[in-house]
Amino acid sequence: ALEAPRNVVLDQTTNKKRMRAWAQACGDQLVLVQLSHPGRQSPLANSWNKPFAPCSKVLKLSGVGVQLHRTPRVVTAKEISEIITMFGISTRLAPAAGLFG
Repeated sequence: ALEAPRNVVLDQTTNKKRMRAWAQACGDQLVLVQLSHPGRQSPLANSWNKPFAPCSKVLKLSGVGVQLHRTPRVVTAKEISEIITMFGISTRLAPAAGLFG
Protein backbone atom coordinates (compact mmCIF):
# COMPACT_ATOMS: atom_id res chain seq x y z
CA ALA A 1 0.00 0.00 0.00
CA LEU A 2 1.18 3.50 -0.74
CA GLU A 3 0.60 6.61 1.33
CA ALA A 4 0.98 9.04 -1.59
CA PRO A 5 1.46 9.06 -5.37
CA ARG A 6 5.07 8.65 -6.48
CA ASN A 7 6.16 6.95 -3.27
CA VAL A 8 8.99 4.50 -3.82
CA VAL A 9 8.81 0.88 -2.71
CA LEU A 10 12.04 -0.75 -1.57
CA ASP A 11 11.59 -4.51 -1.28
CA GLN A 12 12.77 -7.77 -2.87
CA THR A 13 11.13 -6.85 -6.18
CA THR A 14 12.76 -3.41 -6.46
CA ASN A 15 15.18 -2.86 -9.34
CA LYS A 16 18.40 -2.57 -7.34
CA LYS A 17 20.43 -1.22 -10.27
CA ARG A 18 17.92 1.60 -10.66
CA MET A 19 18.06 2.38 -6.91
CA ARG A 20 21.88 2.50 -6.98
CA ALA A 21 21.80 4.74 -10.06
CA TRP A 22 19.33 7.02 -8.30
CA ALA A 23 21.58 7.26 -5.23
CA GLN A 24 24.68 7.83 -7.39
CA ALA A 25 22.90 10.59 -9.34
CA CYS A 26 22.75 12.54 -6.08
CA GLY A 27 26.55 12.69 -6.02
CA ASP A 28 27.99 13.23 -2.56
CA GLN A 29 24.66 14.41 -1.15
CA LEU A 30 23.26 12.34 1.68
CA VAL A 31 20.07 10.57 0.55
CA LEU A 32 17.81 9.67 3.46
CA VAL A 33 15.13 6.99 3.41
CA GLN A 34 11.92 7.19 5.39
CA LEU A 35 10.24 3.84 5.82
CA SER A 36 6.55 3.83 6.58
CA HIS A 37 3.33 1.88 6.34
CA PRO A 38 0.32 4.01 5.37
CA GLY A 39 -2.25 2.14 7.44
CA ARG A 40 -5.54 4.00 7.12
CA GLN A 41 -3.82 6.90 5.32
CA SER A 42 -3.73 5.07 1.98
CA PRO A 43 -5.92 7.13 -0.40
CA LEU A 44 -8.33 5.50 -2.84
CA ALA A 45 -6.20 6.67 -5.77
CA ASN A 46 -3.14 4.73 -4.52
CA SER A 47 -4.60 1.34 -3.85
CA TRP A 48 -7.61 -0.64 -4.92
CA ASN A 49 -7.04 -2.93 -1.95
CA LYS A 50 -8.79 -2.16 1.30
CA PRO A 51 -6.21 -0.71 3.71
CA PHE A 52 -5.52 -2.28 7.08
CA ALA A 53 -4.65 -0.53 10.31
CA PRO A 54 -4.69 -1.10 14.08
CA CYS A 55 -8.35 -0.07 14.16
CA SER A 56 -11.19 0.17 11.65
CA LYS A 57 -11.74 3.90 12.14
CA VAL A 58 -11.76 5.76 8.83
CA LEU A 59 -9.34 8.67 8.39
CA LYS A 60 -11.27 11.93 8.23
CA LEU A 61 -9.39 15.08 7.35
CA SER A 62 -10.82 18.34 8.59
CA GLY A 63 -11.69 20.78 5.84
CA VAL A 64 -11.96 18.04 3.21
CA GLY A 65 -15.39 17.54 1.72
CA VAL A 66 -15.33 14.16 0.04
CA GLN A 67 -13.29 11.72 2.07
CA LEU A 68 -10.65 10.04 -0.04
CA HIS A 69 -9.82 7.15 2.26
CA ARG A 70 -11.53 3.79 2.62
CA THR A 71 -12.54 2.38 5.97
CA PRO A 72 -9.66 0.08 6.93
CA ARG A 73 -9.96 -3.41 8.23
CA VAL A 74 -8.20 -4.40 11.44
CA VAL A 75 -4.70 -5.77 10.87
CA THR A 76 -4.01 -9.32 12.01
CA ALA A 77 -1.12 -10.46 14.22
CA LYS A 78 0.31 -12.36 11.22
CA GLU A 79 0.23 -9.19 9.08
CA ILE A 80 1.99 -7.22 11.81
CA SER A 81 4.76 -9.83 11.82
CA GLU A 82 4.98 -9.63 8.00
CA ILE A 83 5.21 -5.81 8.12
CA ILE A 84 8.04 -6.01 10.65
CA THR A 85 9.86 -8.47 8.38
CA MET A 86 9.34 -6.17 5.38
CA PHE A 87 10.72 -3.19 7.31
CA GLY A 88 13.81 -5.29 8.10
CA ILE A 89 14.29 -6.18 4.44
CA SER A 90 13.99 -2.53 3.37
CA THR A 91 16.39 -1.50 6.14
CA ARG A 92 19.03 -3.88 4.74
CA LEU A 93 18.41 -2.96 1.09
CA ALA A 94 18.66 0.82 1.51
CA PRO A 95 22.36 1.04 2.47
CA ALA A 96 23.22 -1.58 -0.17
CA ALA A 97 21.76 0.81 -2.75
CA GLY A 98 23.64 3.81 -1.33
CA LEU A 99 20.63 5.21 0.52
CA PHE A 100 20.72 6.01 4.22
CA GLY A 101 18.41 7.18 6.98
